Amino acid sequence: MKTFWTCWVKGTDGGSGYQHPTFESAKTESERLARLPINQGKKVYVFECKGASSYNDVNWERVENDELPF
Repeated sequence: MKTFWTCWVKGTDGGSGYQHPTFESAKTESERLARLPINQGKKVYVFECKGASSYNDVNWERVENDELPF
C-alpha cells in the first residue's frame, strides 16, 4: 500500500477525502482550507495513512429486539 496524506477540518464531515501523494501537497491544501471563510477558527489536520483493513465476506443478519445485548 502506498502512503498518502489527507486533510480534515475539525467540526465538519471530513471533506472529500482526497489522497495527496506527498505531505507537502496535503500541507498546502490544509493551508488553503484554513483560509476559507467557512473554516475560519477551525483547525485543519493533515493525516498520514499508516495502513488499512478490509473484509471481503460480510453477512447481514437480522436480530430480533429480544435478542439485543442491551
